[in-house]
Amino acid sequence: MNENLSACAKDYYLAHFDELSPEKKFHFATRIKNFFKVHDFDEFLKNNVPDQNIEQILEDNDYSEVNFLEERKEFFEKYDHLYAIEAALFRVNHLKNEYGIDIREKLTNIYPEEKLHQLGASLLNDSNALETLSTFAINVICLTETLFPSGKDPFKKLIDFAATHEFKNQTAFVYFVTHIILCDTNFYIRPVEPSRTAAYRALLKKSEDIILADYSEISLDAKLEFLVCAKLTDLKSSIREKIQNECAKNFAGDFLKDPRKPDRLNTFDGAEHRNVLLIMSGI
Repeated sequence: MNENLSACAKDYYLAHFDELSPEKKFHFATRIKNFFKVHDFDEFLKNNVPDQNIEQILEDNDYSEVNFLEERKEFFEKYDHLYAIEAALFRVNHLKNEYGIDIREKLTNIYPEEKLHQLGASLLNDSNALETLSTFAINVICLTETLFPSGKDPFKKLIDFAATHEFKNQTAFVYFVTHIILCDTNFYIRPVEPSRTAAYRALLKKSEDIILADYSEISLDAKLEFLVCAKLTDLKSSIREKIQNECAKNFAGDFLKDPRKPDRLNTFDGAEHRNVLLIMSGI
């Protein structure tokens, strides 16, 4: 199989949507809805409003299951309650965007807006934390500015950091770049800011070189997220066909698996993230 992979995966996930876990259902529904601007999941979202208990979310700061815990633990300890704050910002953002429910004040009554901006500024000025925490830091920085606009532009600083910082792990660079772009779109709700497109394309071209140089080691999730971001920035990638061929080899009947990943991430539920990226990539 070497064509219509995204359509096959989409058909299968739609047909078996009810078998996904609640968290994966919400992720799949919102990504498809916002990327393709469709209404397929209106009824599901209407009947499944997430919990608005911000106090409870902020109390759960158990980061023990995060990837690369050994490297990241130092910074989760340095920035108190970072894990919980990121989760709370995501919940406030989702409720506002998907349901028109604004609970920003509930969050700032517990964790004031000024402290959120101070946290974001501290992360932006801590190169080791930025590189190591990666998506956690980017989410806190960008979601804070999205939900509580200060007039500052964290994206410029993040772009400059990615362009000039010497990353110890080159794969981490790829994830760092793609996540800035996803945050710029507020997770597919809005287009990429046109004034930043050229800078993103330059970073994606560097990412492309990194992926090619270490191709066998880099996950399909990372490669597909790269293709989605190339699509968001209208960049024609020279490795799109190579990634498509790899996906075809690992398309196990109805959805995409990755032999680099453990079994739990190659089940229908565990592979949802990879397959929604495949669907959005259009390959």
